[in-house]
Amino acid sequence: MPWAAREPLPHSGPGRGAADGAAASGGDLLTEVMLASAYTLAHDLDAATRHTARALMLDGGPAWARGRSGWNHAFCGAANEAIEHFQIARSLAPADPLSYSWSTGIGSAHFMAGRYKEAASWYRRVLVERPKGIWVNRFLSASCVLADRKEFTRAYPDLTVAQVTGALPYTPSFLDQVAEGLASVGMRFS
Repeated sequence: MPWAAREPLPHSGPGRGAADGAAASGGDLLTEVMLASAYTLAHDLDAATRHTARALMLDGGPAWARGRSGWNHAFCGAANEAIEHFQIARSLAPADPLSYSWSTGIGSAHFMAGRYKEAASWYRRVLVERPKGIWVNRFLSASCVLADRKEFTRAYPDLTVAQVTGALPYTPSFLDQVAEGLASVGMRFS
């Protein structure tokens, strides 16, 4: 089942109750950022955004508060605002251990804006900043495929799979693989 088709997490339960209780007594920076994170995981982006805004009103300086704000913008589909907040977080604390997360966010925001080449570049940066973060390869792979498709179809708008596979006398197996690859980047068959 595609991710977008999955049901959101429940807006009730013990974790939600604890977050709601903490929200009622909130008011300090750390509590507000942690609540924003908790509500994000519960798929309540409105509450997450409110708590991030409160955190930034209390103190706009901590990089992790800016980073959380970047994630809220990203999850709400506001790519440019997300990039701005992630960049601020990176400039406030360039050596912070969470820097890889902000790079991931920048890559994600570029991806949602259809800037796949930029997304791939940021995802590669994540792998440099956090070599054990191989999970980012799932996003890097999608970015590379979509970037190649966009660039390839722009460079050769009239070229077809049939023209490429009919040009040289390779084996049918080889030509089938070529056809599959070209079709995956958006080339028409004929």
